Amino acid sequence: MMVRNEKSRYDFNFKKSLKKTIQYPIISHFKIDRYINRPLATLVVRALLNTPVTPNQVTVAGFFIGVIAAFLYLGASHGYYIAAGILIQVSSVLDGADGMLARLRNTCSDYGSFLDLFLDRINDYFLFCGIIFGNYLATRNFKFLVFCLLCLALYFLQINLYYLTKFFKKDYKSGQASESRALVLFMVFILSLANQLTLLLILLAIILIGSTLVKVINLIRFRKD
Repeated sequence: MMVRNEKSRYDFNFKKSLKKTIQYPIISHFKIDRYINRPLATLVVRALLNTPVTPNQVTVAGFFIGVIAAFLYLGASHGYYIAAGILIQVSSVLDGADGMLARLRNTCSDYGSFLDLFLDRINDYFLFCGIIFGNYLATRNFKFLVFCLLCLALYFLQINLYYLTKFFKKDYKSGQASESRALVLFMVFILSLANQLTLLLILLAIILIGSTLVKVINLIRFRKD
């Protein structure tokens, strides 16, 4: 009979598993990551804590679930949207579980942080493309399609501005904005269930425009300081 090596056992500590996030003025009132995703991620972490599964494997699993969800939107019907929305939320939960698992095992690494950021950006690309083209296949509104593609370009512009600002401030920490991403993905989840992809895309466009303006304004403030 194999005896488990006690040194390989880990105790679950919820506070230790958490990571400090940026508290944006509005988002601080909608803590989806803290009060919905993290408790659900706790179930995943408890199940995996004393298994050979690594945090990076959880990251990759969440990525592929998100990509599958993105392609489901191309089904262009409410049933596909519901399935996609559920998978997106599962992916969002796993996006928090990987870091929690790493912190509890004291196995956090620069590579793990980079892998998480790298796959999140790819996942976001597939997700927004899936929603945009899924909505177009359902509505055949070409003008709205062009508008959404411009917003997709704006998304990656503001992502670049975000990381350029962090570089300017010499802030090399990662994962600080997990609360904002969790809120956006939860909105995707809810409005997918409600069959409101057009409304979802309009709200995402408003968020993107506002986020880009805030980043430009912050740059001007840095210059004055």
